[in-house]
This record gives sequence, C-alpha cells and structure tokens, in this order.
Amino acid sequence: MADITVAIDVEVPCRVAYDQWSRFEEWPDFMPDLKGLERPNDVHLRWIITVDGRPVPFDDVITQQVPGDRIAWRTADGDTGHTGLVTFRPTGESSCRITFQLTTFPEGAAEQFGDQPGVEKGRAVRILRNFKKHIESTWRPPV
Repeated sequence: MADITVAIDVEVPCRVAYDQWSRFEEWPDFMPDLKGLERPNDVHLRWIITVDGRPVPFDDVITQQVPGDRIAWRTADGDTGHTGLVTFRPTGESSCRITFQLTTFPEGAAEQFGDQPGVEKGRAVRILRNFKKHIESTWRPPV
C-alpha cells in the first residue's frame, strides 16, 4: 500500500479549477499517459492508461463530489487498485491550492513495482504540474 499526497497552487479561482478538473473527458489535454476515458454515467469512469508502454484499463466510482470543493473516488472492484481525493482551497481571490491524495492497493508483483511511492508520487506531481500549466494558460479572468 502507498499513500501519496501532493499539492500545487494555481493562479485561478477554486471554482474554475474544480470545474476544469471535473471535465474528465478533457483529461487527455494534460495527462499524457491517458489513452482513453469513458464516462458511462455521473459516477462511473472507465480509464485506459499506459504503464511501461502497455495499456492498463480500470474503472473508478466517484464516491463524493462537492462542487467547488472536492471529488473522491475509488476503483470499482474495491479490493485492489486505489482510493483518491482531490480538494480545492482558496489561497486568495483568484488563486487556489489543489491537494491530490491517493492510496494504492497493488494486486500483483508488476503492480507492486509500479506502485512504489516514488513512481506514483512522480505521476501525481506530473499530473498536477500539467494541470496547472493547462488551466493557467486557458483561463482568462472576466473583464
């Protein structure tokens, strides 16, 4: 099991950051390992990411969604995989701290190797940095 927590400050209001984060269909814009994403309904997500060049599909269930504040999820099977939480906290009028927490429960030897805290933390940091770059370059304050 690995517990990872990473945070980043973005120069957009929290509601803007939350709204963009919750547009899962746009995640390929800032998550290069994401090769496919489907949202069959409001609480289920079907992901295909690449790990060491091979596709890895998995399903998530959104367990909590508070607009402008947080999104929590877990893998659909519940026994292996992961649970996660992302929160959005204002740091100013037009800035926000995004905190990403992930707990992983690897299944086999390959997953355990890929699940080492440094590997998963590196992925989480890359996702947040890419998200920051994406949101700050696309958002324009109202005039």
